[in-house]
Amino acid sequence: MKKYIMDDSNRNIISTNDKKHAGSKARRDMEYFLSDAIPIYSKSISTKKMKKLWTVFKIKYIVNKSLVYVQYPLYMRDLYKTILYKGQKKRGIAIIHDLDCLRYKNRIKEIKKEIYFLNQFSGIIAHNEKMIAWLKEQGCTVPMTSLELFDYYTKTNIIEVESLEIKLPYKVSFAGNLSKEKSEFIYKIKNLDNKNILWNLFGINYEDAVSDNIVYKGSFDPDNIPDDLCNSHFGLVWDGDSIKTCQGDIGEYQRYNNPHKCSLYLAAGIPVIVWEDAAIATFVKENNVGICIKSLEELDSILARLKESEYILLKKNAIELSKKVRSGYFIHNAIKQISNWKK
Repeated sequence: MKKYIMDDSNRNIISTNDKKHAGSKARRDMEYFLSDAIPIYSKSISTKKMKKLWTVFKIKYIVNKSLVYVQYPLYMRDLYKTILYKGQKKRGIAIIHDLDCLRYKNRIKEIKKEIYFLNQFSGIIAHNEKMIAWLKEQGCTVPMTSLELFDYYTKTNIIEVESLEIKLPYKVSFAGNLSKEKSEFIYKIKNLDNKNILWNLFGINYEDAVSDNIVYKGSFDPDNIPDDLCNSHFGLVWDGDSIKTCQGDIGEYQRYNNPHKCSLYLAAGIPVIVWEDAAIATFVKENNVGICIKSLEELDSILARLKESEYILLKKNAIELSKKVRSGYFIHNAIKQISNWKK
C-alpha cells in the first residue's frame, strides 16, 4: 500500500488527467513545474480512482490541512464540491486550462453555472487579462491573477540564431491536430501566395497531399520537440476554418485564451505568428517575440519585407523567453501573486 506523507507547507495540487494522452501535456507540465514549489500529495489522481471511497477520504484529509491548487476544468464537480466546500472555508485555487462555456457557443447557457462554480474557489489563475475581464463581466467575484503564458517542459536543444540560415523562403511551422474538423484552414493555405513561405506541418490526422511548399513532418512526442520545428523561422498560432481571420467557435476562442502551441514554439526558441485580435497578441507585442497579422493572406508579403536584423531580434528575444517558459517561470510568478493576496 502506498504511503502518503503530508508536509508542513500546507499546499497541494489535485489534478485529473491521463499521462498517456498528448492533450494532457499542459496539465502534466503544470504538475512538473509546481512540484518544486507545491508538494504534490498524489501526482495524478485519475477520474477512475476518484470513484473509490479511499481516495475521497484522502482528498478530504488534504483539504482539511492544505490550500489546494486545482487544475480546471475538473470533471467531477459534485464530488469535488462535497469534499472541498461542505461546511468549510474556501481553500481552492483554480488554475484554468479551458473554459468550455466560452470556447463553444452552443454551451452559452452554461455560463451562469460555470461562474457559480468558479466563485466557490478562493482564487483563480486565468490565462490573461482579457479572460479575467470576461470572467468579471459574467459575475466572477473571487480574486484573479494572470498566468500570461503557459510554461512548457522540454529538454530539446534550441537552435541559436548564429546557426540558423536566415533567408527566404521562411520556414513557418504549424503543430497541432491537423484534421479538417479541428484545423480546416490548413487545407486552404495551398491557395495562398506562398513564394516566400515554406510550410512545415506537425501533428496527427493530416488528410491532404504535400507540395513544393507544404511539407508534412509527422507527429511527435510533445516532450521532445523535433529538430525540424526548432529549425523553423516561425511557429503559427491560428485556428478555425478560414485563412482570412480566426473565426468559428475555436477561432473566436483565441480572443480570450492562451493557446498552448504558442508556448511550444517559444519553448523551441522560435518567434511566433499570431492573429492580431488574439489575446496572446498583447504578450507577443510587449515581448517582441513575433508578428501579429490580420489575415494569413497578407503573411507572404509581410515576410518578404521583413529585414534580417528585425528577424534576428525576434529570434534572440524568443530564445531568452524560452528560458523562462522551460523553467516554469510563469506559474511560479502567478503563485507569488497569490501569496500577495494573503498579505
